[in-house]
Amino acid sequence: MSLLPLLLNIIGLMALVAMCLGSTERLNLPPLLKGLVLGLPFAAAACITMMMPMVLPDGTVINGRSLFLAFAAAFGGVVPYLVAALIALVGHLELTDLGVGQAIRPSLCAGVVGLGWRFFVYPRLGMSIGSLLLLGLTVSALCCFSCLRDREYRCSFRPTRRHWSGLSPQH
Repeated sequence: MSLLPLLLNIIGLMALVAMCLGSTERLNLPPLLKGLVLGLPFAAAACITMMMPMVLPDGTVINGRSLFLAFAAAFGGVVPYLVAALIALVGHLELTDLGVGQAIRPSLCAGVVGLGWRFFVYPRLGMSIGSLLLLGLTVSALCCFSCLRDREYRCSFRPTRRHWSGLSPQH
């Protein structure tokens, strides 16, 4: 149970999202349409990272969904965050047994932190490595705190196997 594969997957997905973000920024689109288009790569990355979690022995699942939702809010604003959060919520409901309540708390936390970074930290510190690390560490710490403080939430978060049956050689 190593954290390194999860981190490498998140870094690789972030690189792909950054390329999509740069390509989308160059398009001359109306603001609302641009926001909708910007939310799609973040939503795809959030859904992909939910499919590659690190599962702790007590059933706690750690993935990078909240990071990508915070990045959507930080780099795109409200509209890309809402697009990414709604698509990630549907993906979460499809991949796990949990209801909406357990998925909304970390998602809202990530959105608030991302928007806070966009409006308060970015104007002062710019897009420096330190400010980006501050964003990632803040989201990770707050989401872990909000999930791990509730024992019932932590023990009930187990992905279903119905979606993975097609990947196994045993049918």
